[in-house]
Amino acid sequence: MKIVIKRERKVVLYFPLSFIKSKLFLKLVDLNEEEIRYDEIIRSSYNELKKFIKKNGHFVLVNVTTKEGVKVKIVV
Repeated sequence: MKIVIKRERKVVLYFPLSFIKSKLFLKLVDLNEEEIRYDEIIRSSYNELKKFIKKNGHFVLVNVTTKEGVKVKIVV
């Protein structure tokens, strides 16, 4: 997974796809009691996502530009 943030400078962050099922990621998302099912959904769909990427290749998940000109792009 690659996260690209462009403002005045370009910042690129690389994470392995398995990061989305890690406990650290879940803590960063800051789950509360109502959203605890999110953990189950991520873990169960991780294998399907891997199969999709293997068959079809990587894809752009998010491509956003703000009014201030900040661009955020997430490639899985």
